[in-house]
Amino acid sequence: MDNEREGFSLYLCAVNYQDKEGQVLSPVEWNVLDEKDGKTLLVTAKTIDSKPFHQKRKAVTWDRSDLRQWFNGAFVQAVFKSYLQIGMMK
Repeated sequence: MDNEREGFSLYLCAVNYQDKEGQVLSPVEWNVLDEKDGKTLLVTAKTIDSKPFHQKRKAVTWDRSDLRQWFNGAFVQAVFKSYLQIGMMK
């Protein structure tokens, strides 16, 4: 990544999301990993939750995983205010 935001942190408005220890995170700190073609790849600064990739023990791809369903549903709804969800890739 060759851009000025490498290692840059930003805070996005969380809607009182509780991490795995029950601590309320508002806002959530995100680190910029990459920017390309007008898109920004972010990762949380700390682990805020953990879920299995898929509930059933079978071969499954990301697009059909339980983790993706949870992430694009309950997680996104809890962490990002509605105006931030509009531009997200799913």
